[in-house]
Parts: sequence; structure tokens; C-alpha cells
Amino acid sequence: MVRSTRAMAFAAAAVSVRAAPAVTDPCTLSSSAYWVSSAQAHACELAVPFNQTTSLSVVDTAIKALQYYSTETWFLHSPNPKIPHDWDVRLALNTVKVKTQASGYTTDW
Repeated sequence: MVRSTRAMAFAAAAVSVRAAPAVTDPCTLSSSAYWVSSAQAHACELAVPFNQTTSLSVVDTAIKALQYYSTETWFLHSPNPKIPHDWDVRLALNTVKVKTQASGYTTDW
């Protein structure tokens, strides 16, 4: 009798337990774990919505600060033989700024 009572209590408890709702935000999984896979981390990065105001602020600050760093000239005419191409950092940042102002991006990633 004791066994059957325990079995019935266990069965009743198992039936009353509801399944946890499905987590749709990948950042919830990433933030509640000690370690996550790179796929989970990247899914979280892609879930961050695009914020035009913040993005323009970051790009504007980078463009304004660029004049104080010597890397702009270095990238325009790279003395490093392992970097055979020249890269216009200012042009790249201005291209990002124009796209941010016009249509934006899908995510902040």
C-alpha cells in the first residue's frame, strides 16, 4: 500500500509539472550559462537590434578621433610588406556612416 501511494504521488507530481516555455531570445540562454558555444554567442550578437542613433554616434566619434592617430597615414601607405594593400580608414568609416544614415543595418553586429 505504501509503494502504491508513493507511486501515485510521484505520478501526480509528474503530471502537474509544466514544461518551461520555449526561450526565443538567444541572449537569455547565453546570459544564464557559464559557457556557451560560439554558435549561441553569435546568435545572441545577431539578436541585438540596430540602433541608428548609437551607431552614428560611434562612427562620428571614430571619424573625429582619427586625426589624432598616426594609423590613418600608416594604413594609407603601409610600410609593412605583409600588408601589401593600402586601406583608406576614413573612406571606410564614411561609407559605414552613409549606409547607417540611409538604410541602416539588420543588427548591431
